[in-house]
Amino acid sequence: MNHKVSIIVPVHNERERLPGCLASILTDLPGDAEVVVVDDASTDGSAEAASPFNVKVITLRRQRGPSAARNAGAAATSGELLAFVDADVTLRPGAIRALMDQMEAEPELLGCNGIFALNSPAPGLVSAFVNSSIHFQHLSHGARVSTAFTSLCMLRRRAYEQMGGWDERHESRYADDVNTRWHLPEGSIALAPQARADHHKTVGLPGLLKHRVNIGHH
Repeated sequence: MNHKVSIIVPVHNERERLPGCLASILTDLPGDAEVVVVDDASTDGSAEAASPFNVKVITLRRQRGPSAARNAGAAATSGELLAFVDADVTLRPGAIRALMDQMEAEPELLGCNGIFALNSPAPGLVSAFVNSSIHFQHLSHGARVSTAFTSLCMLRRRAYEQMGGWDERHESRYADDVNTRWHLPEGSIALAPQARADHHKTVGLPGLLKHRVNIGHH
């Protein structure tokens, strides 16, 4: 069966958060969609946490990083639209449909991004700061960019194939957020602000410093 949209969820040691992510996807799933979870050699039973859900689960035998996990998911799907959702987010209602609507309204687009909602459920001031800064960072980029923000984004399969998939030479989870910039034309990816997600990752001060360093590096 050829699906209109394939939703790919890479996961590594997110057993506690993955069920919420999958429930939010499946509650609002378009009828012509498939969902694939790629377990990147988790040691906490993340693959088992996905088993109660009506999704396909692929397990990588050794940890290969988020780029390889996303590529494995794309290779196992048939959708002409590829949606990537991180395991530590839950989607607000209508998020996937908002991404699809943006792509259908503008056939020239190669992709579109969702956005983190404000009022993050993750505890602590540092988590709130990081999530708020990402929210406003995405808004500040404007309506069109060349960067796919992989926590919640959608690409046409031909665009994904044009860039040769995600670059597996980089193991940093921030590398994919700039991968498309080197391969796709400027302004080919739109912001779909109606596509919102809650970010559940708890960030402390060391994580904040690492986050800013990685953004600067990439």
